[in-house]
Amino acid sequence: TYVKTYLRDGERWLHKKKTRVVRHSKVPEWRQTLKYDSCDVFGRNLLIMLWQKKQGFESNQGLGGAELDLDLLQLSKISVGWYPLFPIHTLGTHNADSP
Repeated sequence: TYVKTYLRDGERWLHKKKTRVVRHSKVPEWRQTLKYDSCDVFGRNLLIMLWQKKQGFESNQGLGGAELDLDLLQLSKISVGWYPLFPIHTLGTHNADSP
């Protein structure tokens, strides 16, 4: 299982980042920080997608995702919370297939 993020500017998906893969865990913990430059986040949304890594030639499975409007967050403070996951295909028109 891994997390993939993008900054989104309208219909454009920019600045992809990805965590390492956590295997054999029903409750994965990444303990990683994915950083974006502050100049890149204004006026953009952050897409966060959870993927399950498949074996061999099988396509990775999108487990769900969330989209955050970064202009609504107070970026000078740490924000902790739970966000509902929606189906990957509802997060935009970009081909969100993994990797």
